[in-house]
Amino acid sequence: MSARRFMGDLDDARNAGLVTHVPHFNSVLNFFDRDGSADTLHDFVARSAAPLVPVETAFATDSTGFAGARYQRWFDEKYGQPKSEVEWIKLHATIGVRTNVVTACKITDKTGADAKQFPELAAKTTAQFDIKEMSADKAYASRTNCDVMEKIGGQFYPAFKQNATGKVGGSYEKVLHLMCLNREDYANHYHKRSNIESTFSAMKRKFSE
Repeated sequence: MSARRFMGDLDDARNAGLVTHVPHFNSVLNFFDRDGSADTLHDFVARSAAPLVPVETAFATDSTGFAGARYQRWFDEKYGQPKSEVEWIKLHATIGVRTNVVTACKITDKTGADAKQFPELAAKTTAQFDIKEMSADKAYASRTNCDVMEKIGGQFYPAFKQNATGKVGGSYEKVLHLMCLNREDYANHYHKRSNIESTFSAMKRKFSE
């Protein structure tokens, strides 16, 4: 969303009595250059999700990419011609599957590994919500993340690779055995993950990629 387009939202907020003054649109852009702006935005996410604490107990985690306006350029020695590629970032997020509310998020560059972001997202979510269950794709199926969910006290429902075994033991083995014992029930919980794909799709329809 452009800063100019956002001014309409600020006008609505003023008319509703939520703010007393509508700043110049450049003020919004200048905010992003300030130290600590990311922390402020993360706090906004948490505060906006807070009213749904009594509603959400099942969550899903995933990531998606957003293209920027800048291009990375280089010269291809093999083919003797310049190349370019749009620079993009990854949004890692956790949502409540009942309302699709975003409960925690983190931005990384395009190489940010999904599994490594999970502990932080889970910690931010459990700071407000009672996590009864969490679903995620196979990128998140690690011993570390299973341990995180076991410590929180919620049931983890990740997808597993076809060659996954319980040899690593511990919480990972427990979750894998849960899937093997009742695949249909496990799948019903796991497929709640589709809600986060719907959330990302809605974001991109509204704000573009």
